[in-house]
Formats: sequence, structure tokens, C-alpha cells
Amino acid sequence: MSDNYLNFAENCGIMKKIVLTIVLLALVSPLIKAEVHPLHWYAGMKNPSLQILTHEKGIGGSAVELKDAQNISVTEVKSFDNPDYLIIYLNVEGASAQRFKIQVKGQGSKVKEIPYELKERSRAKWSTETSRLSWDAGDVVYLLMPDRFAKGYSDKEKKMMFKGMKEDSWNEEDFGRRGGDLKGMTDHLDYLEELGITAIWPTPLLVNDMPHESYHGYAITDYYQTDSRFGTNEDYCNWVKECHKRGIKVIQDIVFNHCGRENFLFKDRPDDSWFHYDSKFTQTTYKTGAASDPHVSDVDKDLTVNGWFVEAMPDVNQNNRYFADYLIQASK
Repeated sequence: MSDNYLNFAENCGIMKKIVLTIVLLALVSPLIKAEVHPLHWYAGMKNPSLQILTHEKGIGGSAVELKDAQNISVTEVKSFDNPDYLIIYLNVEGASAQRFKIQVKGQGSKVKEIPYELKERSRAKWSTETSRLSWDAGDVVYLLMPDRFAKGYSDKEKKMMFKGMKEDSWNEEDFGRRGGDLKGMTDHLDYLEELGITAIWPTPLLVNDMPHESYHGYAITDYYQTDSRFGTNEDYCNWVKECHKRGIKVIQDIVFNHCGRENFLFKDRPDDSWFHYDSKFTQTTYKTGAASDPHVSDVDKDLTVNGWFVEAMPDVNQNNRYFADYLIQASK
């Protein structure tokens, strides 16, 4: 048998494998690179309804099915004026921790998949009765602004943490950032414990990726991620754990009145009803008495309650069911 024949046979075998591989790949549903909130959820939550918000070009109007899901069902699928959104509601009552796929199919398009996971809820060993009690009039509460409190990471580390953010440096300018972080907060817990405080209320630690003046944390642009300039989600969990070890409660500051205008939910919003005044800046009067005045005009009351705090912080329409569900779920 000649070498040429052997080479030909070998090459044919390789070609068959390549063709088979291509065929198999064609049969596999491509994964969606969508923005998905939340990225995962937990089994055993009290509310069995899970809202999953997806944001990707042209995903609106898609049909939805589940693959490899046990005791999980689709209860509602909602599209919006913006074709780049799809909200999916799942019933996860009785479902155990598991991984499954959400299959979406638009008109005339292939089935695409979103990998998803229900995780086991952790029952941390450091959890105590104190850590499960709410704060009350008997607590000594310390209001802490993370950016202004203490810097724990080195300047070299901070540069990496600030990299890629719209406000990417810390300085002594008015309304600028000073560089406080979660490590600094953790490092100084003994000091706070010695003061006799029993609860810490940090201003929001979530992403505030705004061009300027967001050091306070109230212009949230991502409700599911810790701002990298403070640290990571794991850093936050570690800080909470260290607080609880000392019997110190943690008050989470949740902002539902407004968000930062760089939030994708505003910049590329599902529709204009997600923010007050059809998502157009309308300044509040700041006349807080109008909210409880029995003789106030409807116009004055509406401007007080629904007007925007400032143009950089669009005012959330909490009467929008889908946005309300999103915010309440994010607080858990």
C-alpha cells in the first residue's frame, strides 16, 4: 500500500471529523450575550415569583421556553416599545438549586439560550440572632459615607479599581471622590465597635458610573453590582460578615425614588412610562408640605411627589409594575 494512499485515507478521516463537528455545532443553540438582571437567583425564597429582565438587540417579542428546568415554569413574558427588552416571569415555588437554560426564539430566528442558575441560599455560620433583628430605637446608628470614610487599598490597587469608570480618579476637588472603600470600612470596624455603635448605615455602595459628583452613591447605574471603586460584591459580603461577628447590624440604603441618568434602564429604557413625566426632565418644587396639604392643587402635589430631584437623577415611576418588581427584587 503506497504512502500516497495512506495520506489520502488519513485526510479523508480528518475531513469526516471536521464535517461532523460542524454539523454538531450547528445543532447547538447559540448563547445570548444579553444583559440579564439578576444574573442568578436563590432557591427557597419566600416570594416564588422571579422576574428576569433581559436587554439585547431585538430580543423583544421572542417566545420563551425552559430547558432542563425542574419544578420551574414560565408564567409571563412581556415585551415593550423598545424591541431590545424582554421580561420573563418564572414560578420557582418548590424548585431546588439547579442550573437550566432559558430558550428564546424571535420570528424567523434561531433558538438562543440564556444559561441560568438557582443557587442554594447560604446559612452563614456567623449568622446570629443579632444579625437577623431589625434596627430600632434602641440602636446607636452610625451613618457612614464610604467614599469619605477610610481608604484601605493602596494607590496602585485603587488605580485599577477606578479604571474604566467615567470618574476615574480621586482628588481633593469639591464634589470629587476621595477614595474610601470597603477594605477601609472593614479595617476600622474595631474603632466603630469601641465607639459603642450597634448599627452601621452606609450610603449606597452600588455602581454610580456618572461623569461627576456621584461620590454619595445616590445616582445608581447598576442595582446588582458593587461599585468597583469601593471593591467587589465579595468585599461587601465580607464586610457584612465582619460587622455581624461584632454584633453590629447593617442597614442597606436602597434608592427607589430615582437613579443615575447613565443607568441603562434610563438611557435605553423599555418605554417612557418607566420614569415620571414621560422620562422628560421636570424639576420638583421641593415643597414637601404639598404632599400632605389637604388643600394643595393637583399640579403642585404632582410636581412635589413626581418631579425630578435633579436632571442627573431621573425620577422613577414606581407605579410601573415592571419597574417596581425589578426594584423590590433587587433589594433582596
